[in-house]
Amino acid sequence: MKNLKALFWIVIALNSFLLFLVEPMFNRMLLPVAGSSMSVWNIALMCFQVLLLCGYVYTHYLPQVIGYKAYMRVHVVLLIASALFSFLFFTIKSFTVNTSSPSMDILLILLSTIGVPFFVVSTSSTNFQRWYGVTYKERPYHLYSLSNGGNLLALIGYGLLVEVLFGLKSQILIWNILYAAAVAIGVYIGMRVYRNLGARDFIDVTEQSAESAKETIGFKRKMIWLWLSFIPCGLMIATNTVLDNTVNVNHIHYFWILPLAIYLIAYIIAFSRFKFFDTSVYEKVALWLSITMVGILFLPVHSYVYIVAMLALFMVSLVCNIYLVQDAPPESNLTEFYLYIAIGGALGGIVASIMAPLVFNNVYEYPIIILMFLFTMLGKHRENKVELFPIEPWEYSILFVALLCIVLLNGLSVKVTGALGLFCLFVSFTVRRLYIYPKSRLVSLVILVLFTVTFNHVLLRHIDYQARNFYGIKTVKKNDYIDKEGNKHQLVHLVVGNTLHGSQFEKGSTYEFEALTYYDRAGSTVGRFFTANKDKVRRVGVVGLGVGTLSAVSDVGQEWRYFEIDPQITAIARNTNYFTMMDRYQHEIVMGDARVTLQAEKDQYYDVLVLDAYSGDMIPANLLTKEAVELYQRKLKDNGILMFHISNRQFELKPVMSTVAEAIGVDCYVDTAPSKGTVVKTDSVWVMMTNNKDFVSDTWAKIEKYPHFELWTDDKYSIASVLRE
Repeated sequence: MKNLKALFWIVIALNSFLLFLVEPMFNRMLLPVAGSSMSVWNIALMCFQVLLLCGYVYTHYLPQVIGYKAYMRVHVVLLIASALFSFLFFTIKSFTVNTSSPSMDILLILLSTIGVPFFVVSTSSTNFQRWYGVTYKERPYHLYSLSNGGNLLALIGYGLLVEVLFGLKSQILIWNILYAAAVAIGVYIGMRVYRNLGARDFIDVTEQSAESAKETIGFKRKMIWLWLSFIPCGLMIATNTVLDNTVNVNHIHYFWILPLAIYLIAYIIAFSRFKFFDTSVYEKVALWLSITMVGILFLPVHSYVYIVAMLALFMVSLVCNIYLVQDAPPESNLTEFYLYIAIGGALGGIVASIMAPLVFNNVYEYPIIILMFLFTMLGKHRENKVELFPIEPWEYSILFVALLCIVLLNGLSVKVTGALGLFCLFVSFTVRRLYIYPKSRLVSLVILVLFTVTFNHVLLRHIDYQARNFYGIKTVKKNDYIDKEGNKHQLVHLVVGNTLHGSQFEKGSTYEFEALTYYDRAGSTVGRFFTANKDKVRRVGVVGLGVGTLSAVSDVGQEWRYFEIDPQITAIARNTNYFTMMDRYQHEIVMGDARVTLQAEKDQYYDVLVLDAYSGDMIPANLLTKEAVELYQRKLKDNGILMFHISNRQFELKPVMSTVAEAIGVDCYVDTAPSKGTVVKTDSVWVMMTNNKDFVSDTWAKIEKYPHFELWTDDKYSIASVLRE
């Protein structure tokens, strides 16, 4: 059966490639109806991990129940049925999601479209490795690296190649064809192995499956496998959330995919035969990266957070997986080993993607998982009776000085003298332990870092309110403002992630209802537009509520309607303890995804539609496609106005605007005058689409044509095409 060896390699690599190619593809299919949130990706990852777990349960327990010979027949039939299911159900469809609580709808859509083929693909690596081991009498663990290599190729290739070259319909068709090929190869291998294994071989395989539970693998060892799998998987999803809320990682697939790719690279290195360095080197690097990441997690150093988070995820995952490999059982327990790895991964996904947003109002799951990792390292060394790598005096001295400076600077800025005194007493005690008791330095160091971060985050931040849900972390902050006459006022801000979504002077202030930030009446494009055209505009629709600041430029007799997807944003905007714009103007708010809720609006109803649903540098690309803009045009009166807020540090959106406007036959302009807030210093860039020259002032200039730029449609768009150089 020498000629089968190459087929084993091909089918394992192909199935692994398809397994991780479908993840960003499904995410791309679902984003337009689920609010374009990073949580869509996290929920999908969690569901995929649970399906992987189901696959491992199937491959581990079913042979014990029905015997391996019958199991092989069942699996071949299941392969063929899954290919038929995929062609029938994994297609472009119209989905409806309850945007107030979309997690369950996302899970149901996933299961009803790609659930069955994904489940079958998830069993392929374990099954084919097992068949390979039985056929060639070799340990198949090196094939795990091949499997992860196929996973990694799919993740990298999707954002850089597949999405750029193919529309979504073509992507799904190609996936189905490749999956049919993988099924055909798998069926052929299964039939060959089935025919060539004698009765004794089937008995041996069945006995191995049945006896695996009788071997000396105790409950504690299984829980260690689960624990070591839980940490990197939970940390990967927590890293996604950190990047979404502190760095505004965009809806560009290879940014979202990067943590998963790093997670896989760690697996590949750990399960390969090349470790490069001693484990203690990885442990020490992981220790310092983890401490650094926790130290800067809640500080406004966003570009550094991205780099350190990726490195910390890699090193933590690598160390945990090296521990797993060191404790790997013989091949007779292969499926059981993978089963507990899958259980840990699924639990990590459930905790980080579903439970954490319900329990925490910030990304507190991240430091908790890091703490779990640090104590895992400590426990591993104590179990092996090996002294943990030495921590040199210069190392903890540098860390101590850095942490102390951060706290003192923040503390003095808000004058919490008493709290600082208590902090310094505690630090003195901890530092004494660091220098005098070398055996407990790691524990003392961990305690020092955690206490410092907690002190800095809880006592020294100007946070009045914080909430978290599927769409991200919302924070209400206040700061003082001194006007030209020297009078002191308080400004209240709503920040989503790290992006300002609206500001207002405190309740009762002389300037309470002034338009601020991107909507400044005199300084911003949109403020000047509504001020100059108040007599021409009667009905206004605004996609994206913020705190309702734009209402400040409305006029008596005008009808304004907001379209907002996040119920927490609406609740905060209506909470008069913080913001009063919506209470004063009583403008209507329509909840739900704008592309869905606008469908229900009357055609040719609005004079102006304002698209301001972007969060920092994050682009809900489904709001900028040709089909989306055609929807907006239908809701506008003849010669109405479409206004887009396209401020962005990462992406140049003018080519998108220009090509879409050209495709639907309207003129496209950009405001050349500065658009700045005068109180809250914010710059903004606005684009207008209209054929009505009455609204086009001298500051508006037509956007140039981009003949070589590909039109964005619902089926095909690539955010990589608008990356700034």
